[in-house]
Amino acid sequence: MKERTYDFHDQGAFFSTTVNIGNDGTQYVTLLSDGMKKLSVRRYLNASTEVKVMSVALGGVFGGQEVMVFDTKFSLQPDNTLYAAAICTERKTGLYHSLKAVRFDFNDEGDMKFAPEVKFSPEYLAEVNKATQGTSKRLEDIYLAQLLLNEDKQLVIIAQKQYEEGGENSPIHSRELHLFGYNEFLAPRWHTIINKNQVAPPTEAFTSIGFRAAVFGPDLQLATEETIKGKSDLYVRHVDMTTGVVQDPKGLGLKVANDQNLAYVKDFTTWADAKTIIGVSRPSKKSAALMLNKIVVK
Repeated sequence: MKERTYDFHDQGAFFSTTVNIGNDGTQYVTLLSDGMKKLSVRRYLNASTEVKVMSVALGGVFGGQEVMVFDTKFSLQPDNTLYAAAICTERKTGLYHSLKAVRFDFNDEGDMKFAPEVKFSPEYLAEVNKATQGTSKRLEDIYLAQLLLNEDKQLVIIAQKQYEEGGENSPIHSRELHLFGYNEFLAPRWHTIINKNQVAPPTEAFTSIGFRAAVFGPDLQLATEETIKGKSDLYVRHVDMTTGVVQDPKGLGLKVANDQNLAYVKDFTTWADAKTIIGVSRPSKKSAALMLNKIVVK
């Protein structure tokens, strides 16, 4: 065990930190500072007092609008490469401005790659409304959920719309998934919106809804518990990480009881391999027992 104290006195009064720990114990501390505009990563080694720092400006003034970081997500890879994603918004209006991605490589001399931003333009909003059959005037309640990479270093960033309906004992909603695909050079290649409609009681909050994901080569698999065409089940969608093509959701025949306590369906779902999924279900509304299911997809 090692005790470590981080000194952030130089950051002023307002900043945000996240600690990512590598398999070798190295700590990568991310800092959002300068009015939530600058992202820095500090590397702390267990065998040295040297602190290595990389920084990049994600916010600033663009087109006369002050832009700041609204939400971030990080993924530390086994080779100690840190990927970061950030949703940026306009400070005055709160409008979603863009998605930005950065790769911090602390190996050898160190290298940082900043991806071209993906703008949340009016055209993007029109794509969202088309995919969801909606009429939204602006993007709202979209948060970064996960960063996924395959062996070829292709990256997919997933954001998800989640919100509370409002008022005491109001249900919780989890809506569309926003997927953004990048090639191994961190160049944006595609984006797509997957429509879904999940609702949970306030007692379960967001734990019972959302998605699970796994990557097998170029195949990204997304598992969700949904009711589609009146059938409640565990559904899997396949996404090609190279092209962004999404297959229609396929029910796995888990026969999920959809009345309550759905958290176990998502939280206890995992992949043994690309065609074998392990899931837990409660076979009927009258049953309090849980069944462990092995599902082999042909």
